[in-house]
Amino acid sequence: MNSEIAFQLINKLHFFSDFSEEEKRHLSSLDNQVYKHPNHEKIIKQGDIGSHFYVLLQGSVEVHRGDGFSTKITNLKPGDIFGEIGYLSKRVRTTSIIASGNDTITLKFGRDLGYALKPEIHTKLNDVLISILVNRLEGMDDKLLNCSSGALCPIRRSLR
Repeated sequence: MNSEIAFQLINKLHFFSDFSEEEKRHLSSLDNQVYKHPNHEKIIKQGDIGSHFYVLLQGSVEVHRGDGFSTKITNLKPGDIFGEIGYLSKRVRTTSIIASGNDTITLKFGRDLGYALKPEIHTKLNDVLISILVNRLEGMDDKLLNCSSGALCPIRRSLR
């Protein structure tokens, strides 16, 4: 992929708002890490061991759990990330991620990419990941509190 197009996509996303223009240009030059996925491509397969995470630069992906396409959980949009738990902990993937449309472009980060990244970029990536994960935990805490107060509990099913 053209690095200028990759830069334009990266530059639009909130995920990279704390990155300097030079850092964004460096990330966009990692041409073997920017992927265009055909429609229905399985980017992550449930059950595989993970060591990469992805930032969705363009298009959308579907998140599925279970055999094949049995349970669609959600759609992700540009700026969203996926695969971060495997990246941080090398755990088995708990969902499958499938490209939805022919314009899906991702930026892939793996543990093996450390050599190509400046330390400050690596630190910023980790800081953004931590912030996202903290926000998700806070959201789950709020949902659990609502459930314990007797409100209708949309997550009770998933906890069984």
